[in-house]
Amino acid sequence: MAEKTTSGVPIGCAGCLVVIAVVVVLYVGFCSNDSSTRSSAPPAPVVALPPSPKEQTRPLLTLTLRRWYKDGFGSIMMADFDIRNGSSHTVKDVTIKCTHSAPSGTEIDANTRTIYQTFPAQKTKAIRDFNMGFINEQARTTRCEITDFLLY
Repeated sequence: MAEKTTSGVPIGCAGCLVVIAVVVVLYVGFCSNDSSTRSSAPPAPVVALPPSPKEQTRPLLTLTLRRWYKDGFGSIMMADFDIRNGSSHTVKDVTIKCTHSAPSGTEIDANTRTIYQTFPAQKTKAIRDFNMGFINEQARTTRCEITDFLLY
């Protein structure tokens, strides 16, 4: 026969009732804290920050690859670029990445170099015979883009 407490309730049932009571008290306590932290004040408006000068300049800085060729016994990429700065900011230290593909169209190589010059606002500057570094001998086509720059 199960042991009974002085109130006549079996001890196992009394323990279960205590555990249930503690869970209910904790649940009510957490729920009331949640509702008290939610105020009736309207949420703060989301203010969009204007783009930084660099982000405003990025779409106005364009690169045109005029020609490229292999030099140094076919192992060095040389390139002629026109860089147009259509922004109102002078920029400098323009980083260019050229991605090369094999005759099959598979990308096989890439070169990244920085041109340490200034590029005045609203001007186009020609960069001729720029050494982009070693290139895979199987490269047949290339695609170049500006990946970074600094405001002057």
